[in-house]
Amino acid sequence: MDNDFSETNRRASIGLELRNSVLDFHSNIYKGLQDSDDERVLDGWDYRLASQVPYLHWSKIFINHYEWDGVLRDDIKGTKMGSEVILTKSLNLEVAYDDKDKKGLEDEWYAKIQFVHPPRNNGPTAMDGVSQVAWKENKDMSGELLSKVKRNNKIMIEFKGSATVSRAD
Repeated sequence: MDNDFSETNRRASIGLELRNSVLDFHSNIYKGLQDSDDERVLDGWDYRLASQVPYLHWSKIFINHYEWDGVLRDDIKGTKMGSEVILTKSLNLEVAYDDKDKKGLEDEWYAKIQFVHPPRNNGPTAMDGVSQVAWKENKDMSGELLSKVKRNNKIMIEFKGSATVSRAD
């Protein structure tokens, strides 16, 4: 359940994750529950497929496709392609290209740095360098059961009125 406390926007979501030591698949469906006076919450869905980079056990490449169902205007669709790198036990880097399939919305490159606290106590980082083995060994994934879910935490909305503008915050 997601709430926008500055407005009365609210949505629900449900997701599916399939993971092993090399591949991750995440899929989510989002359903608007409550709109504010001037904004409408959009329904949508996304999926993300990520794979470890051979010999770089601390790096993944990914593709993430998303679609948001416009009510007062065209749907928003796009695909992000990029890489996630675990630099240190406390620092992640994501670099990607967001290819939006809608006129008027600019495609964009972005970089995101994430500080992780408390620091990870296991797993490879960029400090480990290049491995002699192409793929990570199969591992017991039970330690990942409480890891953070990959999903869009921003409520997608469109403004109501004579002009229609979308924002994602």
